Amino acid sequence: MVEKLALEVSWQDMAAALESEVGWHPQEASSLNIVLKYAVEQDLIDICACLGVEVDKDARVSAGRAIYSLRNSVVHFRPGAREVQVDDIDWNRLCYLLVGVVFNVFIRAYS
Repeated sequence: MVEKLALEVSWQDMAAALESEVGWHPQEASSLNIVLKYAVEQDLIDICACLGVEVDKDARVSAGRAIYSLRNSVVHFRPGAREVQVDDIDWNRLCYLLVGVVFNVFIRAYS
C-alpha cells in the first residue's frame, strides 16, 4: 500500500500513524466494559492506579480501557505501540485485583 501511494515512509510508520489517527477500537472493549458493571468499583479504581491510569467519570470505562490496552500490548504486535514497562507494574497486585473482579462478576452474574 505504501508503494502504491508513493509514500516515503515505511509500512510500520504508516500503520502506526493510521492507528494513532483513526482511533478505531474493536468491539471487545465495549463488551469488557459491560461485564465490568458487575465488578466492585474500588477494585476498578485500584486496577487503574496499578496500571498508572487516571480514573475519569466512570471507573468501569477507565479500568476497561486500561485492561484492554494492557492486553493488546501483551498479546498483539502493533507497529508504533508503546512497549509494556514490565517493571513498572506490580503484577502480583494486578493479578490479585483481577481475580477479585472475576470473582465478583461471576457471583453477581450467576446469583
